[in-house]
Amino acid sequence: MNASFKQLATDKIALLSFLATIALILLHVLLLLFSFSKLPPFLPLFNQLPWGEARISDKTQLFIPLALATAVFLSNLIASYFIYMRMPLVARFLLATTLLVAFFAFAIAMRTVLIVL
Repeated sequence: MNASFKQLATDKIALLSFLATIALILLHVLLLLFSFSKLPPFLPLFNQLPWGEARISDKTQLFIPLALATAVFLSNLIASYFIYMRMPLVARFLLATTLLVAFFAFAIAMRTVLIVL
């Protein structure tokens, strides 16, 4: 098991995706921590819904994309850890997908905060 962790850590694509995902999740947490007290009680989060009350949600629901990105990160990291020795390309795809999910979750939070503030 330790050998697959060392192999995964020496892979440049996997390591870059891992570090960038960690950075995006930390930026997401910092954004929410610093802006949460300044936000109004209700935010327009569900922009695909028709105009009106269906689009508006409580400001605590701004943590949903962060929770989803963290869950995807942890599950894909564990999966890539176990399959890296047999299928390194699939492990790289999992970590790159995790990076995209973290980026889009951060973009959703940033867009919502910038629209409101």
